[in-house]
Amino acid sequence: MKKLFLYFFILQASIFFAQDGFLPGYVVTNKGDTIKGKIKDRKYPKTTSSWQKIDFIDSAGKKYGYDPEEIKEYVRKGRTRYYTLTIGVSAKPTFLEVQEDGAIILYSYNLGTWGGAGMAIVVKTSETGPKEHVEFFLQKKNTPNSLMQWRPGDYERTAKVFFSDNEELMKQITSGVLKAEDIVEIVKKYNESRK
Repeated sequence: MKKLFLYFFILQASIFFAQDGFLPGYVVTNKGDTIKGKIKDRKYPKTTSSWQKIDFIDSAGKKYGYDPEEIKEYVRKGRTRYYTLTIGVSAKPTFLEVQEDGAIILYSYNLGTWGGAGMAIVVKTSETGPKEHVEFFLQKKNTPNSLMQWRPGDYERTAKVFFSDNEELMKQITSGVLKAEDIVEIVKKYNESRK
């Protein structure tokens, strides 16, 4: 009976902690202050209607809810970084994931499996998951006004703005060896060439 009770207690505790969802991380406020704590990422990361808010517990145990207008960025587990940028027709601040950071910064906005308005690229974001619709944005490091969307229909024109100083990479893009959906690889190659 004691073993059964112990098993039940361990099972309940593991379920409780698994549902917690908070991971170590930090937020950067609009004033530039870095606050360490725990972050529970947006509730519905695959739908855009209600996912632009994170829960945060600071080191003192105080809980906050932050949306993109309230913080500059947040980082989960020391590796997944989200930055606040104003995008789209609505010109509303939005959390974008930083995919690549170098001479060119690549941001992504995941629209999930349901799609977008034609500007999204269908990519596989995990080994086991379904293909998802993702919008990508490029920005030159330290040049905030250079933010541009990477669009499937005119990516070669956008490539000239960002990669024209890398002749070999531009040849691969214009010849079709590298396509719009290869944007992560393109930015990686470009940033490696700039080191």
